[in-house]
Amino acid sequence: MTEHTTTDDEPDILSFFLKEEENSDIELGEDFRARFLDLRTHRQDTLEEVQQQFFEALLTGKHTTCSNCTRRVKMYRRKLNPGMASVLLWVYRATPVLTTDEGWIHISNALLEMKMNAVAKEYSKLRFWGLLEEMPKQERDRTKRGTGYWRITERGRQFCEGKLKVAQRIYIFDNRLFGRSKETVSCREALDDRFDWNELMNGDLSELIAAMRCDEST
Repeated sequence: MTEHTTTDDEPDILSFFLKEEENSDIELGEDFRARFLDLRTHRQDTLEEVQQQFFEALLTGKHTTCSNCTRRVKMYRRKLNPGMASVLLWVYRATPVLTTDEGWIHISNALLEMKMNAVAKEYSKLRFWGLLEEMPKQERDRTKRGTGYWRITERGRQFCEGKLKVAQRIYIFDNRLFGRSKETVSCREALDDRFDWNELMNGDLSELIAAMRCDEST
C-alpha cells in the first residue's frame, strides 16, 4: 500500500478513511482515494456528517441516507466464488477456439447456448479484479458489434494458470470498486471443492462445460 501524507488543506475524512483502512481488511481503491481528496472545499461540519454516515454505510453494508444529497447509499461485498472462477477458466480455455486474435467473446450468449444461467455466474464482476475486460465503445463502433463482448486479461490468464493470487473479496459502491480485501485467493482456492482445477485446466473443454452445468444444477 502506498504511504500517504496529508497536508493542511486536505479534509479530515481522508485521514479518517486511511486510519480505518489500516485497522480493517479493506484496501481502498484509487478512485475513492481521489474522491476524498476532492472534498477539500466542503465545510468541516459537513465532512464530519459525511464521514460518519458514509463510513457506517460502507463498512456495515446497510443502506443509509446521505445528509447532504439525501441519496440512499450502500456498499456491496462480493467474493470471488467458484461460479465466477469456472467461467473465467472456460473463457481462458475457449478463447483460442472461439475467437480471433482480438479475443472477444459474447459470454452471455455463449453461456445461454450452453444452457447455463449467465446472470447467476456473475462473470461481469470479474472486471473489478482486473481478470476480464469489457469491449470499449470505441472498439464496438469500429467492429460494428453490440454490447456484451468481453475478453480475458493478462492478469486473468496468470490467475487461471496458478501464477497469481488476487483479493478474495471486493467492495463495490456506486457500481465502482471501493476497495479490496487484503486476504488473497488463488484460482484453485476460489474453485473450492466444487471443481477440480487440474481437470478443468487439462481435461477436454466439453468436460469443463459439463462440470459447470452440473454445478449449476446442485
